[in-house]
Amino acid sequence: MRVVIPFMYQRKALFYREKASNMYDAKLFAMSGGIVELPFIFIEAALAVNILYWLVGLGPSSAHEGEAWWLYLYYWLLHLLHTLCMTFTGQALTFLLPNAASATLVAALINQVLGLFAGVTVPGAQIPSYLLWLSYITPLRWSTEGVVTTQMQYFDVPMCYPSGTPDEATKLCMPLGSGIYTTTKAYVLGDPTTEPGDEGYPGFLGGSNGYRYEHRFYDLLYLACFTVLMRLLAFYAAARISYNKR
Repeated sequence: MRVVIPFMYQRKALFYREKASNMYDAKLFAMSGGIVELPFIFIEAALAVNILYWLVGLGPSSAHEGEAWWLYLYYWLLHLLHTLCMTFTGQALTFLLPNAASATLVAALINQVLGLFAGVTVPGAQIPSYLLWLSYITPLRWSTEGVVTTQMQYFDVPMCYPSGTPDEATKLCMPLGSGIYTTTKAYVLGDPTTEPGDEGYPGFLGGSNGYRYEHRFYDLLYLACFTVLMRLLAFYAAARISYNKR
């Protein structure tokens, strides 16, 4: 988000001059600013996904490789939409605010809010009810949910919590009493219907108001809609807002 702001402001003086001379519609300037970013964003997503995905070891466990082949494509699309969303948010801020310093400051504030209420720093089940709306309007929440739920849904490798070695034959942790036998999927996502204080494990990022696998397509839809909203906001601000002093 913040990376694009200085480059956009370098062109603001030229934009104001050509807008004043009626050389072109201001909305066309905003549109071209988004179009020129598309090749860079696509290349960035291709490099980041193909390095990170295989380096970290994402993807389904061996038992689900045949039925979860789409996880790689889903991750790529999610990464691409999130990058578009953040880039176009930064562009919208350059049209809404008078200078690069103020736009960078607001972008930093937005990033802090996005990170705090994304459901990772504070899991959704632990966010106070009166602040939940911040979680649901945060694009980072939906992109993180898409990654976590799709990757963990098919990654049921046995593990022990908090310590120990899992024994698949006995479903126990060795040495006995060292931890609770579970799987990575159950540890991260748990039971999405479990409320705090109920019996059962809601998962580290699951439970009420937490991440849900059933939302994976809503995650994509939200990011796409937020991206369109930022483009429309940029078009409006470019046409209606001017900080030109001369």
